[in-house]
Amino acid sequence: MTRKILIQTMIAIALAAGANAFAQQAEPAYDLLLRGGHVLDDKNHIDGVMDVAIKDGKIARVAAHIPPTSALKTVDVKGLYVTPG
Repeated sequence: MTRKILIQTMIAIALAAGANAFAQQAEPAYDLLLRGGHVLDDKNHIDGVMDVAIKDGKIARVAAHIPPTSALKTVDVKGLYVTPG
């Protein structure tokens, strides 16, 4: 292999690795995450400390633990009540 081909191959590999790393940085699934609040929701029979994820102005997920990295913004609401409405 000539030196020129070797250099071109190394550059192509480096560019492919960089593109792959960039592609893996996906946009977070949620716009807002309310973490650790006491959720009271009679309709869905929820009464406990939960995380609430919001996407496009609507509740997208309610769960015991939602990773903070899955939202653009995270607000700690520990000690507060979170209710529908």
